[in-house]
Amino acid sequence: MSLQQVYLGCQSLATAKSHRQLLWLSGEQAWCYSQLSQIASLLQEQQSIAVIDAASSGTVIDQAVLSTFCRVHTSVKQCHKYLGSEHQTIVFDGYSGFNPDALAQISGTLTAGGVLILVTPDVQHWQEWADPELDKLWVQPYQLQNVSRHFLNWLQSNLVQDCQLARYTQAQSGEQNYLLANQDQTQHFPISSLSSAGFKINPSALELQLQLVSDMAQHISTNDLAQSVVMADRGRGKSALLGLLAKQLAADKNIFLTAADALAVQQVQKFAEHDLTFYTPDKLLSNNFRIPDNCLLLIDEAAAISVEVLLRLLKKFRQCVFSSTMQGYEGTGQGFKLRFLAQLLNYSSDCKLFSMYQPMRWAADDPLEGWLNKVLLLKIQSDEQITVDDPGNLATAALPKESQSTVTISQVSAAQLIASPVKLQQLFSLLSQAHYRTTPGDLRIILDSPNMHLWLACTHLQVVAVCLLASEGAVDKFPVDQQHMSGEQLAIAMHQGRRRPRGNLIPQMLIGQEGLLDAKGLKFARVVRIATLHSHRRSGIAGQLLGNVQDWGRQNNYHYLSANFSLQHDLINFWQRQGFSFVRVGNQTDKITGSYNAMVLKALQPERRILTRLQSSFGLRLAFQKRRIFSPDKDMSILQTLPVGQPSMREAVDDCAYIYWCKQQLYCFAYQQRSLESIAYLYDLLLRQYPNWAQSAVLSSTEKALVESYFFDLLPLEKIYLTYKLSGYRQFVKRMRGITRLQLVSLADNRDDGSSPWN
Repeated sequence: MSLQQVYLGCQSLATAKSHRQLLWLSGEQAWCYSQLSQIASLLQEQQSIAVIDAASSGTVIDQAVLSTFCRVHTSVKQCHKYLGSEHQTIVFDGYSGFNPDALAQISGTLTAGGVLILVTPDVQHWQEWADPELDKLWVQPYQLQNVSRHFLNWLQSNLVQDCQLARYTQAQSGEQNYLLANQDQTQHFPISSLSSAGFKINPSALELQLQLVSDMAQHISTNDLAQSVVMADRGRGKSALLGLLAKQLAADKNIFLTAADALAVQQVQKFAEHDLTFYTPDKLLSNNFRIPDNCLLLIDEAAAISVEVLLRLLKKFRQCVFSSTMQGYEGTGQGFKLRFLAQLLNYSSDCKLFSMYQPMRWAADDPLEGWLNKVLLLKIQSDEQITVDDPGNLATAALPKESQSTVTISQVSAAQLIASPVKLQQLFSLLSQAHYRTTPGDLRIILDSPNMHLWLACTHLQVVAVCLLASEGAVDKFPVDQQHMSGEQLAIAMHQGRRRPRGNLIPQMLIGQEGLLDAKGLKFARVVRIATLHSHRRSGIAGQLLGNVQDWGRQNNYHYLSANFSLQHDLINFWQRQGFSFVRVGNQTDKITGSYNAMVLKALQPERRILTRLQSSFGLRLAFQKRRIFSPDKDMSILQTLPVGQPSMREAVDDCAYIYWCKQQLYCFAYQQRSLESIAYLYDLLLRQYPNWAQSAVLSSTEKALVESYFFDLLPLEKIYLTYKLSGYRQFVKRMRGITRLQLVSLADNRDDGSSPWN
């Protein structure tokens, strides 16, 4: 049979059952592309999209031919932009890089009767597959050859074992058989396009959706303080429901729309049939944002927004509708259900919960949905179930006695996880419950990235806690990289702001932001995720996990255990209890969480110079950030809870070595590419130490006024741009670099030996 016959067979079967069908096309890359070109005319007649990278395919096929495969072509990086759109056929080219996030995102756009054509090498050549995505999974000092292939083996296993997919392979292309479930229904197909076949929306799902719209509109119209929550898996019509609700209430309400990604609300806008005003969560929470009367806030994919931001939106808007996908398609964590929903029901007595179980865009038991759930672990398993039919039912399900037995903690390899699919599913479900950013791509990182290490706390029956660790540094020991820089040269370039190596977050912050070049020789173990099953929290398990991690770190000569996380009251308390020191707060808020990030460190070796230096300067930096960097629109109360001593200006200016080090950092800003935010508090310190530094003998009146506007008058940046006729932030920084050069020339060094213990 030809690929065209197989494809039409898949389409016919999918149409008959209102399902979506997976067609696995496997063979050599050039052969697979030649097969696709033979059905290109069929695909061009329908809403089709190809996820294919020109750079990866250009060596085996002419780009003009490649561009004819489907109506639309996109890259892995752009798949998220199509969330909310609909396609009848998708070609996902594994040869262009098998990105789990992209596959999950684009697959959600496939409608009933649609076919997903997945292109990979044949099983016999699987281990030779040079997947371009592998090159994204290593960080220095590791290299490409250190990346594992556990995820690809997991993918292959799930493809081979699936009995509902169709397979067309190069080795069997000349034979009259191919693998497809229910083959008796698909033996003879007319060679004609089925692209014009109409796909009916599931009538029972449509009836439920329209009833929910009516019920929600009634609830909102009759309650001044009305909150509604809609929870469902993908394809159930949640976004369409929000749009229909907005359409029904448009005459009576000022309706705002928000989401973590503005591109993900296309379906809401489509069904609303008028332009809804979209704002980011960060914008809605700013102090200068005024809420009009009779306002309704629609929050799409609410689980992709942090619990803290959702609570702040809840308190600011009297009427909200929260729509949430419970699968992990787009980084949606179960924190929405486990943490936010309970607080919402306690906060508002006028809250109603709604659920949508039946698929809207395809029939139940969709084979593609089942396969994706299995291979990407999208179906979240939770130890707690909140019954949406009964808002008062928030009780934790009773755990069996076996699960309350002694917890054992062990380091687990990726190979061990692959060998235990149940444990792998429990692990990923736990990570998705605990963190709103967990995506299918994290699964591949955990399984394949050579710098990742994993610890699990388990009872006899299940995983109850996890700690995921990233190995970072020592930078000066890195081998020569692709830009021909040794580790020592790379560290200097980081210090000057000229390089930001992939990964190695803590060394980058310490060297490139805090200016501590000595950190180049240190190894850091960074806690990427630490999570405990909701039913086992506050039992000391997380502390035990960290204890095991610290022992491992000491044995493997790591200097510090670290973490970088979004500031929340409970997290501040947790890291303090574990003996970590707060050493840094970032300069910008996350647009989703609305919070600043904080860094904590804990020394694992007797040498603690870096920690001591960070602690001594933390107070000065934070005091300046509160005055100049942090926006007054943000909730600053959480910053007041940080454990930091009172900054002492006197001690700083009396330390000649520290002053010399400050000048070195300003030199990196003036003559290199260090950011203004990284040195601004030091600039401020020197201005106060050397009052003549900004006088007319050094600066012009305009330059002096610009410096004072920023550091002393604390004018908003927008006003500074307007006053000094600057096009924006980039030109402002350019002017400040020039001013700093003039000032550095005028300053005599306090030390002449060219050294400083603050390096």
